[in-house]
Amino acid sequence: MPYVVIAFGDALEVLTLGTLWFHVPIRGNIGLLLGLAALFVMTTLSIGLFISTIAHTQQEAMLTTFMTILPTIFLSGFFFPVAGMPQVLQWISAIIPLKYFLIIVRSIVLKA
Repeated sequence: MPYVVIAFGDALEVLTLGTLWFHVPIRGNIGLLLGLAALFVMTTLSIGLFISTIAHTQQEAMLTTFMTILPTIFLSGFFFPVAGMPQVLQWISAIIPLKYFLIIVRSIVLKA
């Protein structure tokens, strides 16, 4: 539970800095955004908890996490659009929670 609070606090900090420092207006419902951010945080931390339960050592857990995070970021549509990826990678990206969270954030913050 402490990690959920810390991660949610980080999400609030990013939203606050984006709004105040970079003047990015949040056009959509802030309550919906925070609720879905909390769901995403719990999902992501659950993946980390799963990795820590299957790993036998701390080094194995760290390497597994690192090897999970990189494909997650690249296949989520953060750097490259998912529509431009080969079909197999599009199917793999369908199971990545970050892909859906990016769609949610872009929809709520930018499009309302």
